[in-house]
Amino acid sequence: MHIEWKLWIVNKEEGLIGGICYFEDEEAYKKSAAKLKSKGLLPPLVENISSNVFDVVEDVSKLNKAPL
Repeated sequence: MHIEWKLWIVNKEEGLIGGICYFEDEEAYKKSAAKLKSKGLLPPLVENISSNVFDVVEDVSKLNKAPL
């Protein structure tokens, strides 16, 4: 499991918490998700988990000094 970095986000009013993770590739994401699920590493109060996979737009991200 290799996460390059993670940005944690929260909306206290809505009771939502999440994160944006940057993985080295899609295979690393799949391994990480499978490991968390198989080992039961998510807290018991976590509900309604969803995830999406996006490609990085590197040229524009570099303009904003993204840690790529």
